[in-house]
Amino acid sequence: MEASSTANEQTALLGEDRLCRHGEERQECAGGGDEQDAKDNRLITTCRLAAAYYSFVVVGAWDGSYGLRESYSLSYLTVSFALLAPVVGYTISAFLTSTIHNRLGYRGIALIASGCHCIAAFSAGLNPPYPLLVVIFMLAGLGNGIADASWNSWIGSMPRGNGLMGLLHGFYGIGAACSPALAAVLLERAGLNWTMFYRLLGVVSLLELFVVSMAFWGAGSKAAKSEAAEPHASSSIFQTFGYPSTWIISMFVFLYAATEISLADWISSYLIDVRGFGRPTGNSLTAGYWIGLTLGRVVVGFLASRMDWGKATVTGCSILCYFACFFFVLVSDTGLCALGIAMIGFFLGPLFPEAVVMQARLLPKQIQLAAIGFAVAFGSAGGSVGPFLVGIAADQQGIVVLQWFVLGMLGGCVLCWLALPRPDVKDSAYKEADNRTDL
Repeated sequence: MEASSTANEQTALLGEDRLCRHGEERQECAGGGDEQDAKDNRLITTCRLAAAYYSFVVVGAWDGSYGLRESYSLSYLTVSFALLAPVVGYTISAFLTSTIHNRLGYRGIALIASGCHCIAAFSAGLNPPYPLLVVIFMLAGLGNGIADASWNSWIGSMPRGNGLMGLLHGFYGIGAACSPALAAVLLERAGLNWTMFYRLLGVVSLLELFVVSMAFWGAGSKAAKSEAAEPHASSSIFQTFGYPSTWIISMFVFLYAATEISLADWISSYLIDVRGFGRPTGNSLTAGYWIGLTLGRVVVGFLASRMDWGKATVTGCSILCYFACFFFVLVSDTGLCALGIAMIGFFLGPLFPEAVVMQARLLPKQIQLAAIGFAVAFGSAGGSVGPFLVGIAADQQGIVVLQWFVLGMLGGCVLCWLALPRPDVKDSAYKEADNRTDL
């Protein structure tokens, strides 16, 4: 019974699980386990996937700040410090995530990431002084960065993981879309203080703490030490810097995030000021962008997983996103504008999860987590710098600059993607993918 428990702990994460599904190799991993062991492992992995998906709903819900300027009587510039604070947390997480995993396993990842969310949410709900609020948002960014890098790395290393990765980021989109809607209901309709939103987010984060810690409890220090016992298994972010794909994909993610968040932040203003739509219409069409983004990640992810399109997935989606942008710029009808925005989101959404999957194919397993954490930190910076640059340019030239900014960033994404080397299947974590059809 003890041997079976140890085998379950070591094989539930996909790195070990790959070997335990193929003939003689399975006997080596599970000590000649039977079909029931394989079913148990699949059940554990499924529960952990569900927990990671819920964690990403919370990560998405954190991307926003509500009512701060009015509550603290601050200028837009001062409020921007709170909006930039999560970038600091993401940057710190890039240097810590791999170390946490090596020492504490995914159990430690789950506890620390969700714990940061809980502390940050309940602290923000107490209406703290503004300087302290900036520190609280840094803590939230730290939790987001740890969860973002870890669950991306874990799922991205799965053979044929495109579809599962698409679902992961689809759940992020759900959190990002529901969060402002909930805030609007609380602030505008119910007339509550903005702190109530963060108290509710604290409850959601507390549930996250329970769910992910229970799901990954068996992936603790023993599993981490088992991995660390392998030659060169321990890694740090500095080891990833010698791989060109680390820098190329990090720049790709930076440009992608700058595009995605700039559209999310400014598309409503573009529709109102340039197209002449009313504010309710502009906000409704913006929701269509998030819906398209979420659907694109799920649909394209599963298609890419089944069809094995490889690098062509991002290339094709980028080209189609270009056409969607031109379509949106040229049409004037409200319905066609809504279609254009949804199409932009649909073809833009898959780019980031596909980049994470590609990073997992290009790098050795032991440094994937550190490299993806580095890319996630770059993405956080891009998501802050992009909207900031659009705002500066719009102040001088009008919000019409948004369309040219998006086209330029997409062009940069394509150039970065074309510069990536072709993954060597023999040396990647995907070497057994062709023989595997299930989780």
